[in-house]
Amino acid sequence: MEDNQRVTELLGKAILSLSEWKELVMQRPKLIRSAPQYVKDALEFYGMEQQMRFGRRDLNLKALQLSDKLDERLIGHGHIQARLYEILTTLCRDNTKMILLVGPNGSAKSTLWNAVSYALEAYSKTPEGARYLIEWVFPHDEDQGKKVGFSQALEDFDEDFTFAFMDDEKLDKIIDDAACSPAWLYEAEARRKYFGTNKYVLDNHLSPQAWKILQEIINVYKTKKKVRTEYSPDEVLKLAERHIRIRRTYISKTYQEGLAVMDPGTNPVYMAQKQKSPYGFGRRNTPYLLKNIEVPELAGPLSKAANGLMIMEDSLEGILQFVSQFFNDKRKLNIDGERYTLDLMLAGSINPEKLNLLKQDPEYNRFRTRLEIINVPYLLDYRLETQIYKAKFDDLRAYYHIAPHTEDLFALFCVMCRLEPIMSNPHYGAYEEAPELVALKDKLTKFTLLDKAKMYALGKLPEEVASRYHLSSDEQNTINRHIELIYNEHSDREGRTYNFSYREVDAIIDRAMLDAPSGFLSPISLMQKLEDVIQVERADYPFLRDADSDAAELLQLLDQEYFQIINLEMRDVFRFDYEGQIVQQIESYLVTGLKTLYIDKTAIRDQGGNDVTQRFLRDREMLIFGKGLSDGERQNFWFEWSAKVQAGVPPTQNIRTIFESHIYQARDRMYQEKRTEIQRKLDAMLLSLEGSKLGHLSPEEAQEVQENLQTLLSKGYNEQSAHELLGYLKSNLDRLVAL
Repeated sequence: MEDNQRVTELLGKAILSLSEWKELVMQRPKLIRSAPQYVKDALEFYGMEQQMRFGRRDLNLKALQLSDKLDERLIGHGHIQARLYEILTTLCRDNTKMILLVGPNGSAKSTLWNAVSYALEAYSKTPEGARYLIEWVFPHDEDQGKKVGFSQALEDFDEDFTFAFMDDEKLDKIIDDAACSPAWLYEAEARRKYFGTNKYVLDNHLSPQAWKILQEIINVYKTKKKVRTEYSPDEVLKLAERHIRIRRTYISKTYQEGLAVMDPGTNPVYMAQKQKSPYGFGRRNTPYLLKNIEVPELAGPLSKAANGLMIMEDSLEGILQFVSQFFNDKRKLNIDGERYTLDLMLAGSINPEKLNLLKQDPEYNRFRTRLEIINVPYLLDYRLETQIYKAKFDDLRAYYHIAPHTEDLFALFCVMCRLEPIMSNPHYGAYEEAPELVALKDKLTKFTLLDKAKMYALGKLPEEVASRYHLSSDEQNTINRHIELIYNEHSDREGRTYNFSYREVDAIIDRAMLDAPSGFLSPISLMQKLEDVIQVERADYPFLRDADSDAAELLQLLDQEYFQIINLEMRDVFRFDYEGQIVQQIESYLVTGLKTLYIDKTAIRDQGGNDVTQRFLRDREMLIFGKGLSDGERQNFWFEWSAKVQAGVPPTQNIRTIFESHIYQARDRMYQEKRTEIQRKLDAMLLSLEGSKLGHLSPEEAQEVQENLQTLLSKGYNEQSAHELLGYLKSNLDRLVAL
């Protein structure tokens, strides 16, 4: 307990002496770690979730969703996150490669590194993420005429005395230029003694600056104090320890601390260089104690990224040789005659076109062996894409009304633009392994890209799609068993070519808002703006101009999906939800009807004992199937129930699961019969929103109209967007009730 309290006390201090730091890390050895290990620890610290999706491991690193800012929060890309984590694990053992994200513009490459950066900043502020930097401190006398940093430094203090805690205004200090671990101040023998046999601890060395300062301090003290002992690591370091301050530091992307970003066009010459100007110490150019040596200072992005992360954003031109040499020489650099070993993790991003240009460079072959490439496509799950757009719409909601489903439909359209039809790749041979799936080719090739988008989102065949193509239960099971084969057919192509990215989406949303009627945006106005882009500005968007799929057809699919959504929504508004009644009738049909026929093997009778078998079956079959069934069809229906029913599950739940398509079809037939009633109620609701009195209605009917309007408004509409929606429904009533 006392040790834990002491560790907590030390972790809470901003400044430590070297002895205190050693005491701390001997209790918490994990605080001494390489740059890749620090990144990996930061990602692990916030937790992770894992799942298998389409036969691949998807990882959700919660650290990448910490920020509230859209460009610092990664959404989706579970496979990319898993790949990143795997590579980090290898870099922790051997940090000799650069992680390079390759993908089209707007595919979240920069967002991923921004999310990692934000996570590192947050982690560095926690006790577990503590980072420490060496500062060399030298006291100066009050009288400027005295020899600065000499007389006071060499006075006889207690053995454990340190200048580390002296006020800064009384000190000259030199900050370590390469973020060396304080462990490297110790000789190898002492490192093993205090910090174990960690390869990172044993194989690394101080920067030229730190080594020169340490040796000069030791030499001065040994000479002045007439130290003639044998070279003992502990004793020698003790001579210099009073001049060593260990300061806790925090990662900052903004101020380039432990994390540096090279923007496009940065000249690689300036990545690392010796500082040209002399030190700007408070009282002198350099501490008097170091008057006999020239103290080098490393500057530039590599110095700022030391013991952290260096991100190269589309700026790889001209640095192939640097990266190759850097890793081939175990992260060592020769700068103006000084030999630097830098502990940092290199990362970057680039689009495919620029990568192809780099491949023409003679240095590329060497460069490629030092790369771990992660291909980053666009998202193919429209539900995740919706989350990205939602952040944009949430900002707009402070100024505009956004009608429900707007972001969902935009995301769905963008994902559909990225997909290709099923079984359209002539070079894909995996289907040969599944002849039962090939047997369904005629049906699968009819699937729309909307159907495929829904499959990708659910990870299985949606029931509504199965119903539309009249797929049997066995056929559905076949497709679901081979969903991975379907996904992999275009996995190397879908989402990786240029397409609607968030950048295009953001611009189109802004333009849609400018043209939006009455200051609100809805799926209706959004689809109008998309239609303008497709018809008028197609030539400005290569992915529209050169796309295999017809974007206008995709827009029609989007319109159909919108009607599907509002169809269900308005049925709730009009209280036309007959699903419960249908389930009840199916249960009666199974338990009272078919069970009596096939298990009890008797006729179905009413309470008076009369045989009502034919009437009972006809009434329920007309409701459930829309027609009477033959004896064979009834038996198949009963066998399907018997084979799929799960013990211990309530009958109604089993029915909803097993006969979902039948419930869906029966419900639509019932809604179709209510068409006239729907039209009358739409007219009344429009009149009410326009301020007209409903004198032609009875009090009960008028009350129902108001209740229906309140239900509609409770779903997120305002009066203007509700009026637009009702007018749209009225002009498309045939489509509404036909869905």
